[in-house]
Amino acid sequence: MTDFRAGSAGFLGLFAQGNDALSRSPAGSEPVPPNSSEKAAPARKPRSNTRLTVIAAIIIVVGLVIAAYALTVVFHKSGNTSPQSAVLAAEGTYYSIPIFQFNGVAFSNSGTAEINGTFTNTYGLILYTMTPTQFENLSKKGVVPGYEWTSGTIGHNTIYSLNLEVQPGAWVLVFANPNTNETTLITTLVGFYSNLTLTPT
Repeated sequence: MTDFRAGSAGFLGLFAQGNDALSRSPAGSEPVPPNSSEKAAPARKPRSNTRLTVIAAIIIVVGLVIAAYALTVVFHKSGNTSPQSAVLAAEGTYYSIPIFQFNGVAFSNSGTAEINGTFTNTYGLILYTMTPTQFENLSKKGVVPGYEWTSGTIGHNTIYSLNLEVQPGAWVLVFANPNTNETTLITTLVGFYSNLTLTPT
């Protein structure tokens, strides 16, 4: 039997020898020197980080400027917010004030303020602004001992719009029944068409 493996190995050996022979230089020939015109490429230097550092610094500066501007706008807006009004009597509120009686609404303000509101009455009304001491004396004695401001007598069935400036301090806004006829025992009703508000100016 023919051994094909040996034959194959022999053929491959000859083929290898042939290639080895082809790769050898002819006898007496000198090795060919490398092409002198081909220079070795210079070693690449690592990229400098200067540009990245400059870009990062610019981004940080821009971010700080934007943040400072945003904070300035926020504080500016918060410092210029409109003053809040306090409701002294809500729209739809009714006071029932018997003869010789009154109703007081206490409030205080740290600066100049305005009281605004619209209301009506059935049988006449007088408004006062008093200090807490004056109002206490009114409560004890039943007579007006003093006041800071008065509306005078407001006629019955009158729609009255109050627009009053008050100075800093503690005050009482007094709604008083002006009737003095004891035989009639008139009770006046006060009804608010709008909120009675205290607004800083």
